[in-house]
Amino acid sequence: MKTKFNISSLFLLISMIVISCSPQASQPAQQKNSDENKEVTQSTSQAGNSGQISQPSSINLKDVPTSETSGDAKNTVIPAPGERDPEAKLIHNISLDLSNRLGIDISQIQLIEISSVSWNDTSLGCPEEGLEYTQEVIDGYKVILLANDKEYIYHSNGLTSFILCGQGN
Repeated sequence: MKTKFNISSLFLLISMIVISCSPQASQPAQQKNSDENKEVTQSTSQAGNSGQISQPSSINLKDVPTSETSGDAKNTVIPAPGERDPEAKLIHNISLDLSNRLGIDISQIQLIEISSVSWNDTSLGCPEEGLEYTQEVIDGYKVILLANDKEYIYHSNGLTSFILCGQGN
């Protein structure tokens, strides 16, 4: 079965597509939205301190700092959703390990210090006698915790794995 298109129908269809995609067609709508945003902002500011907002407010994204406006765009770090501070997760996991080792509640453990370290080998700065380790630079952390009036020193390989390296004072 062949479908016949009327040339005028085809021309009309193409014209509608071209017109709807052209920038000139969208400018009045953008102007209208801009005017509406001004009204919304004015109506919300007129609401005062009543705590009620009659309409949604708008934010001009041009006023929000971006990596382009704030400096070095290459080094902008965007955390994964739901994970605001990966170091906090490491500290929690290390504290949980120590609480299990000592048989105490995690709330009795205090963070003394966390510092970024580059370890020279896979021993993470805690070599065991008789073992050999691969010589490579490994970025990690040194974490010092306080529990039962004693300091405990942990070394990590990044943010996920760690070892109890020693007991201080």
